[in-house]
Amino acid sequence: MGAIKDVMAVMREVLLLTDKIDRSGQTLSEISNELRNHDHRLIRLETMVEVSKYQVSQKQVIGADKTGKDRWYEKYVPIADRIYDEHLDTLRKENLKDGS
Repeated sequence: MGAIKDVMAVMREVLLLTDKIDRSGQTLSEISNELRNHDHRLIRLETMVEVSKYQVSQKQVIGADKTGKDRWYEKYVPIADRIYDEHLDTLRKENLKDGS
């Protein structure tokens, strides 16, 4: 009878350990998902910073001195339109990535 009690005690311990392992696995999975979400947010922020830097550099080119340049608008308005279209595309892609 003592052997059966020992086996039962060991089985209880195994079941308790299995439950603890399952809960630990769920916790690790949740932590992993949170880290992945933070990583995605950081990537989006980095992308936004890069887009902003690009737009600032383009604004400096587009905001150039027009004095004595008869064809300034013909040259730079299409460039501004392209930059704006790229910006809109970026916004659309971000919305798709967010599931919107």
